[in-house]
Amino acid sequence: MWWGQDIRNPDKYRGHTVRMTAWIKTENASRISQNLRPKGPDFKLLATCTHNPAGGTTDWTQHVITCVIPKATQCLDTGFAFDGSGKFWIDMDSLKYEIVK
Repeated sequence: MWWGQDIRNPDKYRGHTVRMTAWIKTENASRISQNLRPKGPDFKLLATCTHNPAGGTTDWTQHVITCVIPKATQCLDTGFAFDGSGKFWIDMDSLKYEIVK
């Protein structure tokens, strides 16, 4: 399963490092990953951003992914991918995108 949004006007993020944070809780979860993917023409991926996927059983934990957003970015795919079984909760009020440099 994947949930996400597409920031179609990423002007303020271009050329900056962006941090996406969200609080996530899991119960016997196989794997949940954050996505922060800058895309250019024809939805070509312009950068690969790394993070630590969540899994197992955890209390509310802040998860962070950071990515350098190239100046050629035309849209910014963001979201969460869930593989396998178990349960997870995302505090959508905590979801934010910040320019860190």
